[in-house]
Amino acid sequence: MSISVIQEVGEKQMKPGSSRVPFFAAALVMILAGGNPLYAQDEQDNIEEVVVYATPYSDSERVAQGLQRASRIPVNIVAADSIGRFPDQNVAASLSRLPGIAVERDQGQERLISIRGPSRWTSLAMNGTNVITSAAGGSAGSRAVRFDTIPNAIVSRIEVYKAVSPDMPGETVSGRANIITRSAFDHQGFFGSFDGGYGITDLEDNDQYDVQGAISTTFGGDDQFGIVISGSRYSRDQRTNNIEQRFRPGCSLEQDSGCESRVFPRRSEFRTYDLVRENTSGTVRLEFRNDDHYLFANAVYTEFVDDEDLYRYSVRYDRGSVGLTEGGNTPDGGFAPSARVRPTLWITPRGEENQLYGIGGEHTLGNDLGVDWGVSYADTSSFDSLQTMWWQFRPVDILYSLADPDLPTAVITQPGTSVPITQADLDSAPAIIIEGLTTTNETDAFDVHLDLEKEISDSVTLKTGFRYVTREQTNYRQAENVVDFAGLANAGIDTGMAQFTTGEPLDGFPRDFQAERLDFNALSDFIFEITGNPDLSQAASAGSNSNNVRGYEVEEDILAGYIMGTFEAPWGSVVGGVRVEYAENTGSSNAFINGVITPFTFDQSETNVLPSIYVNYDLNDEMKLRLSVSKGIARPNFDVLSGRFVVDDANMTISGGNPDIDSEEILSFELNYEWYFDDDLGLFAASVFHKDITNPFFSQTLPFASDILNTEGIDRSDYDLTSTANGDSGTLTGLELSVYKKLQIGFGISASYSVLWGEFTTPAGRDVDLPDTSDNIANISLFYENYGWSARINYQYRDDWLDQLGGESFDLFWNGEARLSTQVQYAINDTFTIYFEGNNLTDDDGLRYRGFRDRVYEREEFGRRFLLGVRGTFF
Repeated sequence: MSISVIQEVGEKQMKPGSSRVPFFAAALVMILAGGNPLYAQDEQDNIEEVVVYATPYSDSERVAQGLQRASRIPVNIVAADSIGRFPDQNVAASLSRLPGIAVERDQGQERLISIRGPSRWTSLAMNGTNVITSAAGGSAGSRAVRFDTIPNAIVSRIEVYKAVSPDMPGETVSGRANIITRSAFDHQGFFGSFDGGYGITDLEDNDQYDVQGAISTTFGGDDQFGIVISGSRYSRDQRTNNIEQRFRPGCSLEQDSGCESRVFPRRSEFRTYDLVRENTSGTVRLEFRNDDHYLFANAVYTEFVDDEDLYRYSVRYDRGSVGLTEGGNTPDGGFAPSARVRPTLWITPRGEENQLYGIGGEHTLGNDLGVDWGVSYADTSSFDSLQTMWWQFRPVDILYSLADPDLPTAVITQPGTSVPITQADLDSAPAIIIEGLTTTNETDAFDVHLDLEKEISDSVTLKTGFRYVTREQTNYRQAENVVDFAGLANAGIDTGMAQFTTGEPLDGFPRDFQAERLDFNALSDFIFEITGNPDLSQAASAGSNSNNVRGYEVEEDILAGYIMGTFEAPWGSVVGGVRVEYAENTGSSNAFINGVITPFTFDQSETNVLPSIYVNYDLNDEMKLRLSVSKGIARPNFDVLSGRFVVDDANMTISGGNPDIDSEEILSFELNYEWYFDDDLGLFAASVFHKDITNPFFSQTLPFASDILNTEGIDRSDYDLTSTANGDSGTLTGLELSVYKKLQIGFGISASYSVLWGEFTTPAGRDVDLPDTSDNIANISLFYENYGWSARINYQYRDDWLDQLGGESFDLFWNGEARLSTQVQYAINDTFTIYFEGNNLTDDDGLRYRGFRDRVYEREEFGRRFLLGVRGTFF
């Protein structure tokens, strides 16, 4: 049975959502939307369609609230027009406003999403098919999904599940975001929309723009056919100022309890980024539906490009004639005579492309047998192309201070004098290395599923199905270095810095020495001249074999089957079942043993049994209790599975992957209370959850304990392996509160607060917090919607969280983040709406630190963003 929800706008009708859901859910949506039902009945008096007439500015959040109430499994739903009421460009930004969700940003832009745990526990699906995004460079091989690569322009709605049911993939551990793309049946007949905005990023008054549009139509005698096409383009030119510190302990962090007070700074890096980030998307979907059948074919394309130019001045205190711990130097500062400065210019275009193609259908056959099937192919690829030139100027004297940990000072003078160095001095610095490094990462995935659902009686429904998924990820890394500068000099090539300076002062955080912007076009031309000239072949080398050691191929095959049942009762319902998944990983990589490449292959398999049960109890017409127990898994990253070892016999060390690692297993318990009050204009929800974790992932150094790298008669089983390994166990417990209240006069509030606590044991026996997880997360929005106006202001906060383990008192943390944003829009008429958006209104910075807040590792400033635009809809 197809259920439709229709809103009336003036003399026209638009159809914002079509959902194949139980009738009682659609009826509840209708009631919450404030409309009057019209029932179309067939000869057997079966309800075929629910039509809802509502006011022109009915709140889609109430519709989403109705679907949440009717769902048997905890879910948050975000509709497209709700997304449009916040200054959100990508899916990560939209999800960050939901209860219990924390976001991690990169240069001010929302990127990774954490739902009740680390980001690797959060999975991404498009139209029900899980997608593994690719990321080249340092994050290649990670399963943590890059949500910033998916623009909101393709979204009809986002469904966020915070628990796994048997008909969902087992890798849904604590959260699954299912993006439902646009459908022609979202609207009746012809529909068109556009959105165009222009604005600035205020750190250097750079441009940003956002353009998107969609067109759809339904046709046929009963409007049974449909087609929708959409596209978007977003671009932001941005400046980011950055300071980074590197430290060196003057003692053993693991063995000396007082060592944390004797950690010395070894260098400061003053960085300025100029970057352009672009999102492009396109979708097309063909559909057919009647009373018993629904068929679709769709294609989704998204592209994310990040072009960065980095100007870096690295001030090295540890390269002076006096040691870090000598001459009266302290952790707060000191004097480094005869040290050095390294200017660097990095040009780094990088990007990610996602393609998803699928066909599928839903059918009601004889004897009320429901069939749901789908076949999809996904290709995600990424690239990271780095060109770098390093110069070196020495000797210099450096008087440095970290008395203000957020803003270090470094006074750089000529040796033995108090004369500051100038740009003219730096212009004489010779290049010491030119490097080109390209990394590509590609994941191909084929997914097929079949689900069968049968109503056994008025109160019992059975559902069963299977899924087969095969994925192959290929990573490749190639470097070319120009290292023989004597050869360049003999060839008459000038490598001095002067030819690469522009004369334009380099902005950024305040510092105590001069610096100029470098010319990346001149650098590109220079590299092309060197690498493209056969006469200079003796001066240019292809780099060492170690540059390719990160390359790998990993294939993952997953076969899953499940059975689940639903029991309906006057007091509520029970949903329960079990899922069984068999996964096999095979692959190859290059082990690098003392400078020699050794091919390495591996295979691994495991079977997981994943039960779950959900009990929904209606306390009364307004209140509901939900109790659930479920089990999920988190599989290791592809680069960890691949091996890609680097072996150093001299130091008896190994670094790289860990093919013997086991998947994390998470057993979850949850109790939810929901109260829909004040004629469903309000919602209060409270959730208590607890997770028992077996085999948690941690980066550690442990004995290798394997003979797979024993070659040439050398036993390497007792070498130290630095890699990701399984810890012992852990627990995570949390409380999540949320409230939504809209007044009849148009004002309202939406707020949530989450607190999490837990303890986890690393492979080395340390008890630590779970990475990527904040103890406190808060989100509050105040809004007004009336007389064509819609205004919202949103505040988000998460406190400090662990980023990486680095040893006791030396772990890397993100400092707590706060963000304030707003959007104001006014509907001029039924067709046009103008809007204004503001992001990071309080101009907050991003900051990481080592062990303690006064040991700052990185601070970055990215400024505010503003956008002014117009939206239009046509029927």
